[in-house]
Amino acid sequence: MSTVLEVKNLSKEYKETSIRCFQNVSKKVLHNISFEIPFNTMTGFLGINGAGKSTTIKCLLELIFPDSGEVLFFGKKLNSEIKKRISYLPEKPQLYDHLTGEEFLRFSLTLSNQYCKKEIEKCIDETLQLVQLQTARKYKLREYSKGMYQRMGLAQAISRKADFIILDEPMSDLDPSGRHLVKKILKNIQIEKKTSIFLSSHLLQDVEDLCQNIVILDKGHTTYSGSTFQFLKKIKPQYEIQYLQSNKLEDNPVQSLVAFQEDLQQEIDKLRKKQCAIVGLHNQNSLEDAFQKFIGQKE
Repeated sequence: MSTVLEVKNLSKEYKETSIRCFQNVSKKVLHNISFEIPFNTMTGFLGINGAGKSTTIKCLLELIFPDSGEVLFFGKKLNSEIKKRISYLPEKPQLYDHLTGEEFLRFSLTLSNQYCKKEIEKCIDETLQLVQLQTARKYKLREYSKGMYQRMGLAQAISRKADFIILDEPMSDLDPSGRHLVKKILKNIQIEKKTSIFLSSHLLQDVEDLCQNIVILDKGHTTYSGSTFQFLKKIKPQYEIQYLQSNKLEDNPVQSLVAFQEDLQQEIDKLRKKQCAIVGLHNQNSLEDAFQKFIGQKE
């Protein structure tokens, strides 16, 4: 089994009541979308607002039900045993804010039925330290800042023994320091624990830093599914080489632009033959740039 998740021809339509004509109106949100998530990878889930990302995630977890299509986790349909292997953080987690941080984690871990009492206490200590909330463990969740609250939601998701973690906008409400911390945590979980992660986010720089693969939805259609690197290459990235025409560091650097990655090494070799000192290399086409170009091409 090479995939942790297979989505096949998933469709979802909502019924809405039109105020003008007092009739039910159909709004199709997902149009036969299909994609796969490989084992032991982090996959970004991208799309503008209204593309259908949250609806897709809810369908995967049977929080709502699709009209047609098939969803397989580890080659099987979702059941009680499969659910034990999946962890989930919704876009706007609603925690039990009358509990303290450690009480909430203890309650969550007890419900998971994965740990004995001694293991639960050890897991609470390790998880709170990991998300840097150990000093706030005795505070009620209603006293947490937005960033602390979001990190507690993540703590709940990563504290379970999960083979697959689904995260819907995990970086929301986090300051730059919090985002750096969460990115570091997710990298370690994916690499050290060999956990597959499905990450929905509007913060494309974070997705580019973290995700080996991406899935793009546009107006309820799957428009790309595959390698992040291949996607960037597909949109024809432009590389900027900064170099000095002499070896004197006080000289101002000169810029050279290369359209394709396969031409990059050839251009560098030419500059070195001219005894130019290369001082910088920059990929001008970030994932955010490529995403905007790609969506624009589809309109």
